[in-house]
Amino acid sequence: QLINAYETGDLTEVARLAHWMKGSGGTVGLPQLTNLAIQCEKAIQDEQEKEILETIQEINMFVEKVNKERDENIFRPAPACDQTPQQR
Repeated sequence: QLINAYETGDLTEVARLAHWMKGSGGTVGLPQLTNLAIQCEKAIQDEQEKEILETIQEINMFVEKVNKERDENIFRPAPACDQTPQQR
């Protein structure tokens, strides 16, 4: 959504999404997302087109990384219930 909003020139939507991500990053314990969203909001306020695009790209890469790690952990087999922690 963030990239689509940027590509269509809807900086109001980009700012809204960045603000949402700033809070959400804090809520779920992803300070890097919060910091990137803050950078994006500042770039929008300062009308720094290059920085807006760069932070959007960084946010996108970060979210892809988090999603990949989540997927790898979701599909990792759970240890057998009859094993002690030392056996796992």
